[in-house]
Amino acid sequence: LSAHLGPGRRFFIPRYILGQDVDRPAATLDDWLRSPALDNLQELGFNYGDRFPRDLCPLPPPPLLPASVYRFSSTLRVASFGGCGFPDGNATALHFPVLKQLSLLHVTISESSLHALLAGCPVLQSLLLSFNSGCRRLRIVSRSLRSIGVHPAWGDCRLQQLILEDAPSLERLLYFSSGVSRAMDISVISAPKLDTLGPLSDKFPRLDFGTTVFQVYLCPHFHLR
Repeated sequence: LSAHLGPGRRFFIPRYILGQDVDRPAATLDDWLRSPALDNLQELGFNYGDRFPRDLCPLPPPPLLPASVYRFSSTLRVASFGGCGFPDGNATALHFPVLKQLSLLHVTISESSLHALLAGCPVLQSLLLSFNSGCRRLRIVSRSLRSIGVHPAWGDCRLQQLILEDAPSLERLLYFSSGVSRAMDISVISAPKLDTLGPLSDKFPRLDFGTTVFQVYLCPHFHLR
């Protein structure tokens, strides 16, 4: 980075790179992101490492989102944040006016901070939420979102309810499950263009379309009722 003349458009750091700096990965990443070679960065991705919180075995707080990320607020178009935490009470900083793709992987974020983050992304088209904690209920109010992917985590602090309150452009809602995730409730209030839903499995959530309720059961084969 010190030798690169720039400008850098894309910067992705695999989690094994940050994992080698076990003492100060957050400080190291923050230093990298302040490099002049990354001025006007458009795509950013990093992951401090996967986190699997359990009901009886809480994890220590993760490193916070580097403060240097906010200097890309006016240029960032694609972002993938992994293994970090988002501070509460700083909603004005969570503003990415040109961001179109956002992935949150194993992050810790409160309900208010997540709502503030999404409100600060007015042209967001794609959202992926995977194994995050701290937010139990999420209301989606977005005129730009076209695709949402959800993979709920384990434990009481996982995402348990997703409400599509006003999503006029939403076309795809993908629900991913595994042996360590639990089902959740999804309510569709207004998503007139939604035409792709799935995949179906025994971990599929309860889904409410107004007064119509869908639920997958295994007995012993899949039945959608």
